[in-house]
Amino acid sequence: MSADGLGVLVRGRRLHEETLRQTILAANTLTETEFVRLRDALRAGEFVPASEKIAYERTSLEIFYGSPATADLIRLDGRGRFRASVRLFELVFEQPDLAKLNFHPLERRRFVTTGTGKATTILMLLKLTPLISEDRLNSEAVLEQSRLGEFADTLVRHKAIVETHLGIEVRRDAQNKPVQQLGRILRLLGLKVEPLDTKKQGGKKPISIVLSRSLLPA
Repeated sequence: MSADGLGVLVRGRRLHEETLRQTILAANTLTETEFVRLRDALRAGEFVPASEKIAYERTSLEIFYGSPATADLIRLDGRGRFRASVRLFELVFEQPDLAKLNFHPLERRRFVTTGTGKATTILMLLKLTPLISEDRLNSEAVLEQSRLGEFADTLVRHKAIVETHLGIEVRRDAQNKPVQQLGRILRLLGLKVEPLDTKKQGGKKPISIVLSRSLLPA
């Protein structure tokens, strides 16, 4: 019965998502004046009809991606989750002053999270991996568990900071499975790790980093 119930929930969620995609595609794209009016109304907590909210959502999506709404684009966006990942990616890698920060200021604010705190935490951790070279993302880096020891140790040492600012659990086996923990952090940026080779080398499987979403318009 549990399996049947889960199946119903999954099918229901997919049906809801498909209905939502069709609703957004059927909505009108707002003019600049209409968009600003609705944006201000929503920010002020004013009542906005459902049809106008959907039109606002479609227009927001098209403005961000610079592309007309399609079913694939709506699926990629995930109700704004991918937009949030892109914004966080930009904050991490396009703020030069961020690289000068460290964990010490975050120790004093371990129970209060901010956008800068989240980005700083991610960057400090990624700098302990081969993924960062000269403060830039090295998308061709190859990861091996043996090279992630300092990353895993830091993750465990600053467990409270990581869990507060990133909202992810630092697992007990983090030092034994650092690639899995790294993968959770990369997903916040819209990235993921994928096997470079299905054959193990010396008992260890190399991992390469790739974009987790391939549908993002150029």
